Amino acid sequence: MSTGKFVSLENGKLVFHREQALDKDKRIGALRTSIIHSLPDNVSIEGLLKIVDRYTNFTGTLLSHSLDPARWQNKKHVLRAAILAQATNIGVAGMARSTSGISAGVLADCIRDCLNPEAIQATILSMVEFHLKH
Repeated sequence: MSTGKFVSLENGKLVFHREQALDKDKRIGALRTSIIHSLPDNVSIEGLLKIVDRYTNFTGTLLSHSLDPARWQNKKHVLRAAILAQATNIGVAGMARSTSGISAGVLADCIRDCLNPEAIQATILSMVEFHLKH
C-alpha cells in the first residue's frame, strides 16, 4: 500500500484523505455550518450571483469598467452567463448550449468587453471594500 499526505493507494483504489489542518480548528466546522444554513434552499448558482449582486452591485462595477457599458447595461443575464462560463469548467461553448438565446459569439463579446483585467481588478476591490464595510 502506497500512502501520502492527501491520498493513498489501497487495494488498487485511490483513497483521498482530508487535510489534517482542517480538523484542528473547530471554528472552521462552525463557520461552514453557518454558511450552509444561511444560504437559501435550492438556489441556483445564477440565483446566488443575483443575490450577491443585489447587495454588492458587482455587475455595476464590471459594467462601469467595461469597454462598451451601454451595450451590456440591460443584458446582465448575459454578463452572469459569461461569469459562470469563465468561473466553471463549462466554458463558452457549453454555456451557449445551456442557455436560451445567448450565443457563443455574444458570450465571447461580453467576456472581452466586461471581464477585462481592469474591470475584474476594480470589481475585486469593490467587493473587498464592501466586505470591510459590512
